[in-house]
Amino acid sequence: MEELEMSADMEELEMSPGTSLGAGWHGLENDGQEPFRWTSACANIVLDEGAPAPDYIVIKAASAPFEGKRYLTVGNATMEIWPDWRYYIFPLGKAGRPEGLKIVSSPPLSVGGDHRELGVMVKSITSTTSNKLASAPHEYQSLRVEQLFLQNDLKVVWLASYPRSGNTWSRFLLTNLLFKRVEKSAEVPLYIPDIAVPDEIEKALRFGDGIFEGPDGQRHIIMKSHFPYSERIALGGLTAGAVYLIRNPLDVVVSNAKYDVLASNSSAFRKIFGENVTAEQFYEDTVESMVIYGQSKLLAFSGFGTWQGHVSSWLELARLRNRFPVIEVKYELLKEDTRSQLAAILKLLGLSVSRERIEEAIELSSLSRMKEMQEREIKERIPGAFYTAAREESLSRGMRFINKGMVGTGGKELTPDQRERAIMLFSNVMRKFGYLD
Repeated sequence: MEELEMSADMEELEMSPGTSLGAGWHGLENDGQEPFRWTSACANIVLDEGAPAPDYIVIKAASAPFEGKRYLTVGNATMEIWPDWRYYIFPLGKAGRPEGLKIVSSPPLSVGGDHRELGVMVKSITSTTSNKLASAPHEYQSLRVEQLFLQNDLKVVWLASYPRSGNTWSRFLLTNLLFKRVEKSAEVPLYIPDIAVPDEIEKALRFGDGIFEGPDGQRHIIMKSHFPYSERIALGGLTAGAVYLIRNPLDVVVSNAKYDVLASNSSAFRKIFGENVTAEQFYEDTVESMVIYGQSKLLAFSGFGTWQGHVSSWLELARLRNRFPVIEVKYELLKEDTRSQLAAILKLLGLSVSRERIEEAIELSSLSRMKEMQEREIKERIPGAFYTAAREESLSRGMRFINKGMVGTGGKELTPDQRERAIMLFSNVMRKFGYLD
């Protein structure tokens, strides 16, 4: 990990040994925490002649806020640079020559009263190899995902939702529609991986069966996410669009409570709730947490946040930032008129599919077929979305990943008091998106 343990010389930028600044850099400044330098439109990084050529350059950079999109090119790779400080990984290939590298910022920035031609702000530059990067500490793991996307010339289309809002069903629908007939639930991540599971992403990219080309020839992959949108979203500069699934929060509360009971035998749950909590207590604890705070203990622990904050992040903040298109798909409409909602998703993806194939995908992803698959995988102990050994006890008591999948369950299964408190908590967002008059 030597290349990744950058020097902390506060009189200059953090640089890897054997790496230094060439021409095209403006004077040293400080943002109150660390020094940084502006690049000009074109700047140089010098690599010592005696040092081996690196495989990657990792740059901690930020762009000027409110000045439009900025891009940084190193070697043959170009990435959008966001206004907050982030690490960006650039694969070099043959570009990593010992004599140096050019980094090009576009478009150049001119600020009133400042005669300089500015590019982006840079705090650190790290040169490293594939092996070093693969074993990097946690803060660099997101770079591994970006590395894979850059190597494969890919952009992501998010299939985002708060947990228990129809994401698994939608993944089945889209896999059956665009890629293949799903025979086992474990096949779905090979086509639509989860951003929270790096192994799924690596397998999906290694096999490449879920990669498709848009009308402009750009290669894409659909990615599941339960994380809220933020300026630090993974693959932010490589995002082509997002489908956001929204569901009535009353139904979301009940569905999450049932899921917590299903997963209540796992060691992670026991660490959060304690060793002696019963299934009934799990259920009530989740419901109460959600109608008071908008999230359960598990959802808070997982970093998914509140339902109302999650919805607003994707359907308001992400749209306000306008960095990529975001379409809203209501779970209730997906149930009522699956064809029209799939048509909206296909339009975002830039794909055309025959009416026959759409009908087949709907049939293959029906609640009855998915329940049949669920029972078969539980009976035969086939690992996947519906069966894991950790859930054996809960499954033996009749708990299931797929339940009724109905609309309006929350209104019926919550007590009047719970329902009233939930509506009071969620009312502003519910009203915005048509769940309250």
